[in-house]
Amino acid sequence: MEQSQRQKEREALILAALLHDIGKLVQRADNDPQRMTHQEFGSLWLQERGITGKISHLVERHHLLKKSHFKYDSLDAGISRASLTICQADWLSAQERPEKETSPEEEGEWRSDIPLLSIFSRVRLNGVDKDKFNQNEEKLRYYTPGAIGDVIPYPQQNVTVTRQDYKRCLEAFEKDFLQIKEHLTPDNLLVLLEKHTSFIPSETRVVKGKVESYPDVSLFDHLKLTAAIAAAIDLYLEENYPEKYRKNDLLTDEIQNIKDKKFLLIGGDFSGVQNFIYTISSKGALKTLRARSFFLEVLTEHVISQFLESAFLPRANVIYSGGGRFYILSPNIMSIKELLFNLTERMNEWLFDKFRGKLCLITGSIALSGEELNPGDKEDLNSRGICNIWSDLGSELARFKSQKFKRQLFAILQPQEPQIPFDKCSICYRDDIKEDELKPLHPENPEDRVCSFCRSLYSLGDELIDMRFLGVCQDEKIARKFCKEPLEIGSVKEGVLWYVPLRKIYGDLKENFKFFYAINTWDLSTYKEGKVAALLLGNYVRKVEDLSSGAEFAKEENKVSLQSTASFDKLAKVARGADRIGVLRMDVDRLGKIFIQGLEYKHRSFSRFASLSRFLNLFFKYYLNLICAGKPGNSFECLDLSEKNPEKGGGRNVSIVYSGGDDLFLVGAWDEVVEVSFDIQKSFRLYTCFNPDITVSAGIFVQHNNFPLHLLADFSGKAEDLAKENGRNRIVLFYNPNLKKKSKRNIPKQVFTWEEAEKEVVAVVKLFKSLGKIDKEKNIFDPGFSHTFLYKLFSIFEQWETEDVLYLPRMAYIYSKLKEEMAKVKKSENEKVLGDIEAILMNSEKIKNLRTSLVWLELLARSGEE
Repeated sequence: MEQSQRQKEREALILAALLHDIGKLVQRADNDPQRMTHQEFGSLWLQERGITGKISHLVERHHLLKKSHFKYDSLDAGISRASLTICQADWLSAQERPEKETSPEEEGEWRSDIPLLSIFSRVRLNGVDKDKFNQNEEKLRYYTPGAIGDVIPYPQQNVTVTRQDYKRCLEAFEKDFLQIKEHLTPDNLLVLLEKHTSFIPSETRVVKGKVESYPDVSLFDHLKLTAAIAAAIDLYLEENYPEKYRKNDLLTDEIQNIKDKKFLLIGGDFSGVQNFIYTISSKGALKTLRARSFFLEVLTEHVISQFLESAFLPRANVIYSGGGRFYILSPNIMSIKELLFNLTERMNEWLFDKFRGKLCLITGSIALSGEELNPGDKEDLNSRGICNIWSDLGSELARFKSQKFKRQLFAILQPQEPQIPFDKCSICYRDDIKEDELKPLHPENPEDRVCSFCRSLYSLGDELIDMRFLGVCQDEKIARKFCKEPLEIGSVKEGVLWYVPLRKIYGDLKENFKFFYAINTWDLSTYKEGKVAALLLGNYVRKVEDLSSGAEFAKEENKVSLQSTASFDKLAKVARGADRIGVLRMDVDRLGKIFIQGLEYKHRSFSRFASLSRFLNLFFKYYLNLICAGKPGNSFECLDLSEKNPEKGGGRNVSIVYSGGDDLFLVGAWDEVVEVSFDIQKSFRLYTCFNPDITVSAGIFVQHNNFPLHLLADFSGKAEDLAKENGRNRIVLFYNPNLKKKSKRNIPKQVFTWEEAEKEVVAVVKLFKSLGKIDKEKNIFDPGFSHTFLYKLFSIFEQWETEDVLYLPRMAYIYSKLKEEMAKVKKSENEKVLGDIEAILMNSEKIKNLRTSLVWLELLARSGEE
């Protein structure tokens, strides 16, 4: 069989696998759902919309019926190797189904009104029994069927799904399906399915009285994994049984054998990410920082695409991608192993030549059988399940990480001939650049000479602001027609590829570009002509003209070009009060433990792991943008102490440097960085069903805008570490490296649980704030009392930390002066507020977190650089 024909056959197999259960959506929306099987519903729906032939045929025959079944003769007629492959892939990807774990007398019942249970409701780290969180039916949360859009789909309690809900979903699905049907590809079909079937259960059979039987894997995750397994099986058969494969033998025994290690779980990880991103100078810092982060996202996607293209695998086989890491399910065949080895070596040769060891690609793989896609037998010590596979792969990657650049080591140690003079790049500090290769970053500052890579990233910084597409081009001249400094990345086949930020796809772009990525869009018209895949990025950025604070500064800056990223300096100037920037680092606590131990042993299926990682990725790569942008309905109880009203469409004066997988790095005006951290945490808690075992920890560092960039990253990272060291689910506010971790009274400094921060810091700031007002003209908080009072409170607090009750006489005196001062302002509500403040100041238990509240107030009340 010719390769091109074989590719067409394989694409039809993958499309059919992706659509094999679409009949479930059609059936649940039908007025007479029992008149046909779901596979018949799906096949008929496709045929009525022009998808005939092999795809609809495979959808109709993806289940093997018993000979006693009344439709055996009609549905099993014409069974093929492809239908057997999809049937086996369907079975292997559905290990979470209740029929897999119940006795014949507990087969359950079909409930079309049952919603999709959030996978986050399942997680429990301290054992599972009926008294625990995820077994309490009242605490379980579900999704309402609908499409991914610009509102975060927070799971809710007591959700009931109606036939009308499914009809609305099917109508929206069909509308988008018709946009891409003329150029239907696995890539655009994946976007369609993820958009419309992420909140629909893949199965609705439940067992009465067994909460654990409620469906928690979406139809999308089941379809995607089925397609991945089917593609891997097909390639495995082609390489291992070439003669029978060419003759179109059914290969039934080979397909259904779950003992053979047909599959390969591949892991990839870029080593050196932290140093690569953050070890740069402060020249054009924010633009360069975001561009470096973007480069790593593109680099990861580049490696994935190179592998998939060469292996003839669809994007459905990418199980996870984020944070410089990826996992791919592939067939366990020699050609794939050779491809992975060659790709890794070629990429590392290019990375070493480009960055001299700062970045290195680490890859590893573990072979597994169909049986090992299951959880395994907990009682059998020799049994290996999917958790063992993930753990072994992690160990494999760690081992290879200790041997990075092994093949380049020989060349490094060879004696080198004297070279022409070298000089140092002013941004990345690389000191082995030839003098004639360094060029000024700005004509007005000729002394700031930078390497070509840093210059391209600096130029790219503003291009990323309004990027809607990322084009992949093989010709440098063509790439430079559309972008002054496109990204250059080495490849396996083409030498190098050029990645070009674009605002739209038009005309000769389609002919001259190899491929396109659409950024953060679920609009299916974007994907209707093929050659386009989705790419989600945490890319919210504050442009100069969007800066808002009420100050005259913002008005003046509107004169600047619309294509300009707000710098650290500009972000500092629009902060309320002191001209400072804030840096936030945040990540999910105990993520590895959540994946390895978070689900009950028998429920640790491949589909659930894929679903868990995808929903986390969606939050950090897509929904986080909505929170920062202040899109209505996305910030849960939005904190707005600085009164900038982010939910009224203005958005936050912050920029995401990096966000993906399970963590984020964000910078901006100090006051809004602090506030958005609470917005994100609250949204994440609701998004993850208020599960006490799924939490985030964060650290915030506030400094002058010209503070060295690598120290901003370092100190904010230490702040985050301090939060985790003190128990996780915590935030470190206004991190000060000079403060000891604990006072003599053994009270942790700067560290709070999120609840404590709300009750003991935010609440105190609100009390004092109610005595004064926000002066939007001056862009400060006017406290209504003298600044001296705040400084004296600082002094007394220091005394309290060392002398305990001996602080009370001084505090009583200072407080009396405050009352006298506030008596001059005739506000009726002040009396109650002052009473509440007195209750805090004169109580040695309530005063313990006063320092952080005072820092917050003092920064709000400062003026500019004061």
